[in-house]
Amino acid sequence: MDNLDKLRSELKLLEKERSDQASYMISLETELRQSEVELKSAKEESILLNHELDMLRSEILEAKSDIDEISGKEFAAQKAEGADQVAPSSPHVTSHLIDYSDTGHKLHGLKTNLEAAEFEIRELKSVAKTA
Repeated sequence: MDNLDKLRSELKLLEKERSDQASYMISLETELRQSEVELKSAKEESILLNHELDMLRSEILEAKSDIDEISGKEFAAQKAEGADQVAPSSPHVTSHLIDYSDTGHKLHGLKTNLEAAEFEIRELKSVAKTA
């Protein structure tokens, strides 16, 4: 009888182990599915961030182009100022001074926007690396 009780006890232990292992496997499978969902979400977010990064790069290139254009106008205005100083009564000088003032404000605004866009790109890259 002792052997039979001992075998029953061992059988119960084995059944308990099997049940525990089955529960553990179910837990692992659930965790795996959750990780797969999180990975898919992170990939989608990464795609969106990369798209936003591309758009910001495009905006930066456009801003740099605008800055170059404004710098060219600024240079032309300064050159015209220097050349027209001999004849200050010329209406040409006044129009250049007004344009130069507007150009200076635009240039400052574009530089500020460019710095903000570059900062945002660095932040997005940081987020993309962690995702």
